[in-house]
Amino acid sequence: MRSVLTEESVLLRCTRVIGSFNTEGFVAKQNAREDCRLALIEGLESRTLLSADLTATISIASPASHQVKQGQSAGLLVTISNVGDAPAKGSLGFELGNSTSADGSSPTFGFSGKRSVNLAPGGHVTFNQSVKVPNGFTPGTYFSVVDVDPTNTFGETNLANNIAVSANTLAVLSPYPLAGGTWSGVVIVKKGFGKGSVGTQTDTFSSFNQATGGFTFTGYNLINGVTISFAGSGFVTKTGIVQDSGVDTPIDSFGETKAKGRVVGTKVVLTYANALNSGTVTLLKVG
Repeated sequence: MRSVLTEESVLLRCTRVIGSFNTEGFVAKQNAREDCRLALIEGLESRTLLSADLTATISIASPASHQVKQGQSAGLLVTISNVGDAPAKGSLGFELGNSTSADGSSPTFGFSGKRSVNLAPGGHVTFNQSVKVPNGFTPGTYFSVVDVDPTNTFGETNLANNIAVSANTLAVLSPYPLAGGTWSGVVIVKKGFGKGSVGTQTDTFSSFNQATGGFTFTGYNLINGVTISFAGSGFVTKTGIVQDSGVDTPIDSFGETKAKGRVVGTKVVLTYANALNSGTVTLLKVG
């Protein structure tokens, strides 16, 4: 018959073995039994499982200006460290994104990648990842964000430290030389009613579409003491060609005014024409 090991039988056997090495008799056996009991309890206690614990840092490495346009790429320097007590070996997934906040809140992730890693406890790996800014991306200043092991492939018990935010920023510039704002300058009547008159004009471009270059505008000009307000819409190309049309508010005998021209350095130079006259407008950005 096969004997069944119980806690009492294990204690008895252990006590006999330990007690046999001692000549103190009953007291020694009692002490041996207590030692065995503690050893048995310790053997039954739960053990803390070892696990990897991945953290990361990220910084914007290139271009040196930290400025890019839509369609251009930026280089991000990523370091992944294992601060856990077990190795992390295998295919590591990571996501890269951006945030307008220094704390990385509400990030938008647009790039997913994988790296083969073999990180012992205390080990780290550093790599440079190139990320392309897509067309239509909203211009602005952004912090870069990385999330390592987002699907917890390595069975981490601490995921709170898997996201990191860059201390430096990347400026995404508009691909269009005219990107909204207020422009002011000189209007000269070349032909028709008021020929030879010189006045001032202010245009405010808004609702700028970064994908198409389209915009709306409002403005006014002051010629010979008369102020005329207008509003309309238009577009600008990436090479600086501007074309728009607008009507006076309230509508008067000038009717629709069409203008076209281009951005030259920091200026917008336009020629315009309507039912009563035509001329040129030269504007500088003022806000």
